[in-house]
Amino acid sequence: MELKARNVQHARNLLDRAVTLLPRIDLFWYKYVYLEELLENIPGARQVFERWMAWEPEDKAWSGYIKMEERYQELERASEIYKRWVAVRPEPRIWVKWAKFEEERGMIDRARDVYETALRFFGDEEEEVDKGQAVFAAFAKMETKIKEYERARVIYKFALSRLPRSKSVNLYAAYTKFEKQHGTRTTVEVTVWNKRRIQYEEEVANDPFNYDTWFDFARLEEDAYRTLRDDGEDEEQLDKAIDRVREVYERAVAKVPMAKEKRAWRRYIFLWLFYAVFEEVETKDWARARDIYKAAISVVPHKQFTFAKLWLQYSRFEIRRLDVATARKVLGTGIGMSPKEKLFKGYIELELELKEFDRVRTLYQKYIEHDSSNSTAWIAFASLEAALQDIPRARAIYEL
Repeated sequence: MELKARNVQHARNLLDRAVTLLPRIDLFWYKYVYLEELLENIPGARQVFERWMAWEPEDKAWSGYIKMEERYQELERASEIYKRWVAVRPEPRIWVKWAKFEEERGMIDRARDVYETALRFFGDEEEEVDKGQAVFAAFAKMETKIKEYERARVIYKFALSRLPRSKSVNLYAAYTKFEKQHGTRTTVEVTVWNKRRIQYEEEVANDPFNYDTWFDFARLEEDAYRTLRDDGEDEEQLDKAIDRVREVYERAVAKVPMAKEKRAWRRYIFLWLFYAVFEEVETKDWARARDIYKAAISVVPHKQFTFAKLWLQYSRFEIRRLDVATARKVLGTGIGMSPKEKLFKGYIELELELKEFDRVRTLYQKYIEHDSSNSTAWIAFASLEAALQDIPRARAIYEL
């Protein structure tokens, strides 16, 4: 009414009294600022804003003050307002707004200072880094935009190294996209591996007895190791990759099946076998591979069931190490603890390869003693004697 009657001073006095009596009603402040700006009294509008900011109002008020300064190209004043804003409300989004403001007006060094100040404010502990994820992401995007790719990579890696994988899915996604666009083949692969690690960690956390997931997880770490080795990475990086493979296998084999049924153990035993093969073939740590075979054998409840493949693969490992006596001992122990047709056949095949025919005869005799109704064993025994040109023995076996 006072404005319509052109009583500007009356209107100003009314608004001044309103904001004095009701400083938490934002509408009065907005109208007061609008009046002063309408009258082109910019110092007066600024003075109203200053009074309003003393009450630490909502974010819209701070944004309004900054926009007014931008309209009149008072960018340094706007920057100072941002500084006061983050002091009142130091939230990640406000730090990011300030940094983007500095970036848009070409003050890259100052934008960096804002981001770095924000990161120092939040700290580098897990919870603090988690809270400041938005700042890390925005900082890295700015460096990417101005083609400072190494800086961006360092920022991403710093944040990801301090966050658990379950809390950094979005940041990993941004990092993956960054590496696909600006990284080398190796950095892209490393990023993809990290993303898949998060997925597998979540899956094994939900179902630790899902051995198929453990297989995929271990295969991922093995592939990562081989790629780093083929790319000529230094020993420190290769050792870390090997440790990651071992960690996954150790965690997997620690999940012993609860059921005492062979069906539930089949996939589990292959984890041990693949672990041993990795140590033998990739790391050449034969002592460790031997320990893995022994540990696997000690875990299996042989009174209920056994796995011929485990005994046979262990014995073949010892043959490759040129320790025939230990290989024989392994198979002999396996037959003694849990005689199985596959074990007998495997042991006989080994002795045939070594041309130890007397031992083969002894094994066939024990094989037949174990299961005299097994016609296949009788025929194989007789065929052996015939092949050795011992026709009377072969005839005698057939007679029996």
